[in-house]
Amino acid sequence: MPDQKKKVNSLQSLFTLGDKFSWQDFFDRVKKSGVEFFVVVFGILISLGIEKQGGEFDKRQDNIENIKNLSGEVKKIKSYTQEYISENEWVISWFQQQYDRWNMDSDSAFINYEDSSYNIPLSMYNNHNPFNPPRVVFDAIKLDGTFRLLKKELGQMVHNTYDGVDLNYLMRNTDALEAKNIDEFKQRITNVWAMDLDNIDIETMDFWIENRKYIQRDRVMKHILFSRIENWITIKGQLAEYSILLEKSIVNLEKVLKEKEEETVFIWWWF
Repeated sequence: MPDQKKKVNSLQSLFTLGDKFSWQDFFDRVKKSGVEFFVVVFGILISLGIEKQGGEFDKRQDNIENIKNLSGEVKKIKSYTQEYISENEWVISWFQQQYDRWNMDSDSAFINYEDSSYNIPLSMYNNHNPFNPPRVVFDAIKLDGTFRLLKKELGQMVHNTYDGVDLNYLMRNTDALEAKNIDEFKQRITNVWAMDLDNIDIETMDFWIENRKYIQRDRVMKHILFSRIENWITIKGQLAEYSILLEKSIVNLEKVLKEKEEETVFIWWWF
């Protein structure tokens, strides 16, 4: 009997604030435990919510920073492209004049006189300038994995600006095809002219004057020049189209950036 009474007293002590059991004490203890439990759970939920929203906020900031940097770099590409267009137009005009003078019965057929100076277009035939616009920001964004933060349509537009099919053809025409044509020019001099002419020095005016008639009869070399001018004209059209794409990209990037920066975050965290 004493053991049974001891068990009852122990059970009562679990739910009693004083020495004796009472329903009021019991409910006070339950309420107190419930409040403590709620405070702990609520604090955990707040912590998780803040952590979650903090991550979302960081992503939003990264996205804004990416768009801002991309916009700046695309503007640089636009400027680079405009300079390249000017260079392309000049070189087309310069070598087209040389092509038109090819059969001219004059010692100046391959020499371009300008006031008190002169230049020899074909002596600079080996020069070429591959189209290689800046892409540091784009490559960095792809490397760090934040490119996925861009919306699908914007991401596709940025991809076309940096890695599109049209751009790849443009870069190929200004590099690989140019190099191929230059190699044909060099091979013609090495394999044919060198066999027929005593001294080959395309840098000197005397060479082009003394061998003018021989060079004028070389239709293969004239065709090599014609092919390169054709490629430059193709490049001119590709540059014009790419310039339009760049302008659209700048407008869209600036629009999205403005919308992102003007967004208002009403709730900083949620469950």
